[in-house]
Amino acid sequence: MLDSRPSDGLLLLLGPVELRAPDGELVDIGGPKRRALLATLAVEMPRPVSVDRLMDLVWDGRPPPRARAALHGHVAALRKVLPAAFTLETVQDGYRLLGNRESVDSHVFERLAAEAAAEPAPAARSRLLEEALGLWRGSPASDLPPGHVQHLLFVRLCGPRKDLGLAWAECELALGTGGRAVPLLETALRADGLQEDFAATLVRCLHQAGRQADAVEVYQRTARQLRDELGVRPGPPLRQALAEVLADDGLPAAAPAAVRAPAPVLPPSPVPAPPAAVGPLHQLPRPVGGFVGREEERRWLDRAVGLTGAGGPVLAVVEGSAGVGKTALVVQWAHGAAARFPDGLLFADLRGFDEREPAQVPSVLAGLLRALGREEAALPAGTQERSALFRRLTRQSRLLLVLDNVPAEADLGPLLPDGADCVTVVTSRAALPGLADRYAAVRRTLQALPAEDAVCVLSASLGAARIAAEPGNALRLVELCDRLPLALRIAAARLTVRPDWSLAHLIDEIEDERGRLDGLDTPGGNGVRAALELTRRRLDGISARLFALLGLYPGDEIETEQAMALLGADRQLARMALGNLAAGHLLAEVRPGRYARPTLLRLYGRRVLTEQTAPEEAAQAFRRLLDHCAERTAAAAAPLGPLELLLLEPSRADAGSGGWFEEEEPALRALVDDAALRGEHPYVWRLADSLSLFYSCARASGHWVRVARTGLRAAEVRGDADAAARMRGHLGTALTRTGRPQDGLPHLEAALAAASAAEDVRGRLTARIRLALCHERLGRPRSEIREAFTAAARIANEVCDIAVTEALRRHRSRADGLPGGTWSGYGNHVVGHGTPRGTAPAGQYRDDTVL
Repeated sequence: MLDSRPSDGLLLLLGPVELRAPDGELVDIGGPKRRALLATLAVEMPRPVSVDRLMDLVWDGRPPPRARAALHGHVAALRKVLPAAFTLETVQDGYRLLGNRESVDSHVFERLAAEAAAEPAPAARSRLLEEALGLWRGSPASDLPPGHVQHLLFVRLCGPRKDLGLAWAECELALGTGGRAVPLLETALRADGLQEDFAATLVRCLHQAGRQADAVEVYQRTARQLRDELGVRPGPPLRQALAEVLADDGLPAAAPAAVRAPAPVLPPSPVPAPPAAVGPLHQLPRPVGGFVGREEERRWLDRAVGLTGAGGPVLAVVEGSAGVGKTALVVQWAHGAAARFPDGLLFADLRGFDEREPAQVPSVLAGLLRALGREEAALPAGTQERSALFRRLTRQSRLLLVLDNVPAEADLGPLLPDGADCVTVVTSRAALPGLADRYAAVRRTLQALPAEDAVCVLSASLGAARIAAEPGNALRLVELCDRLPLALRIAAARLTVRPDWSLAHLIDEIEDERGRLDGLDTPGGNGVRAALELTRRRLDGISARLFALLGLYPGDEIETEQAMALLGADRQLARMALGNLAAGHLLAEVRPGRYARPTLLRLYGRRVLTEQTAPEEAAQAFRRLLDHCAERTAAAAAPLGPLELLLLEPSRADAGSGGWFEEEEPALRALVDDAALRGEHPYVWRLADSLSLFYSCARASGHWVRVARTGLRAAEVRGDADAAARMRGHLGTALTRTGRPQDGLPHLEAALAAASAAEDVRGRLTARIRLALCHERLGRPRSEIREAFTAAARIANEVCDIAVTEALRRHRSRADGLPGGTWSGYGNHVVGHGTPRGTAPAGQYRDDTVL
């Protein structure tokens, strides 16, 4: 527990920011900026915080020109008043606070939360939770003006506090003293009546306390609010709680216990934000709870606002794919920027990507004009007249207009205000490049969250303790969600209603790609798939067809040539369709002619292919794709050199082709599996054969074994003896290279037998080389290894391949334990045997022997 009179001082953040000396006296910290600085350093203690981030937080994203010097001054002043136990250190480009974490109430709170999460006994856990909740004296840093620092503390601390409050109530319920938790639960529901988990627990606590009527009233009030605000029914936990009350399936109260301290009551903690504009003109939706990250994007919006008055109204456009968090970002930023727009905050949803019909420009203008005080009856009838009136009314104003879900550039013109100090922020799933030329718009494409911020989204909903218990699984879960905010919130919601689930439970459910989209759906069908569907519906015919056919290609990146093959179309048409998909943020061009797509988009495309493409059309497109990929892979493998040299000296392979292979290998490997499943056996072994050339000069990989085995099965199904022999050779070498030469040997012997039966001299040479290398890996006697290389060398001389003969000579020398180049007196002259492959310049080889 936090000592009220510690020997080394106290730093309190869970309420007004306070610094207490070792004797308990309150220390004068200074003004709001200095208090904000100390609060930031304390909550991050002992991690360093950069000067840039400190300036951004302390000055709410708008640091003045001399902010850096002012920050240094605040640091110097804090150093003078901090108790000796705290040290404010200068680090590279920043500062950090060091000291006893037990003297900072927020860190004590986090420690107690972690201890409670690990405590199995309800009574002991309840005591720890109650102690943690008792540290709170109000909202974090409640004496600071609303702004970035308050928001930082809210995100870091208020989510866990809410979780702990609910956990404590559930402990009391288990102990039979649920009545003690009623005040806390009622306070939480007054702050947010849509918290079904709190409502369900309150119903049970009231029931346990013998207040059945009050329990039913809580259920009815919550159900009414859910219906009116969200259009949904109560979930299973809340309905089950009511059923227990109605059945009087009581939760028996425990025997009277010793008198305990009064139960904690949590003061409400709404998301801190700067105050909204004064007056009725405030149409922004509520900000998303637990919003985290996007600091660079918010600074970008701040800079856009700074352009006002420099030549006309400002237009900023935030683009991005479905579910990436465009509206959440803009609304969050707009609440924070409200003080800059004294004439109001306007908001209109154009429903460009919605189940409903898109909003018509005249009706949107009517809503904006009504917000500005015009009566419905006095509004002009035509769009142009309404637009002219809107521009006139905003000409002398300083207001913010957010236009959400804009479908196309053509819809914007009539809706833009005319005041030089007005700012319009547009969100759209479509790329709107023409706005930059026409209205000097600034544009930003929103990407997926960084992994750290994505984990924070989960933490804000699930609580820091739950994430801290499974840090590795948290990182895996955010990657399975493509770090997409919509998917992350759905995952968090599923885990919230299943507190008995670990993160690993949900990962097990969505790890398999076949069930991932269903696992990230909602009961109302408002999940990732529905969001992507609304974007896809706006595509033209050829682009929609390509999007579906892309489901045939298993890679995360696609090239123009692959799109041409899928469509059976020329380059111009494929480029147009790819450009349209990129404009709708269903693809992202990573370099000219190459496009990337997140895994969830790929899985959705596969679902669309299955549901909306005729099987025969899909089969034809898949064969065109296989034909292209087989030819492209064979062409890329050609510069690697002869297979025999790849086997003997893989390091001599062409490095450029290897780079292509590393980029394309995962998709081509998956394509081999898909082709095998669809029965396209000739393509299977052709692809496997070309890929094996790359594998031959790459680091040993278990993938080669799988690809070669799949190719062998395909050749055998086709009854193609030559292909089967070639694939047996690849498989035998793959097994040898991956440490299983004893398993590879039978395949290599079979490949040699097949080549001999077919009188294929080149095949015999390759098989002999493979066998010699396998003997080396098996650790056979030196004489056997020498004889194996000798047998291969005879055939190399027979076909007059000097390069292979020289490589074999080096291997034979190694087998003899001699330096390279000393194996002489063996073999036959190559003179008179025709022009050999790899013929050396005159004079390079002696004319006595090549071996």
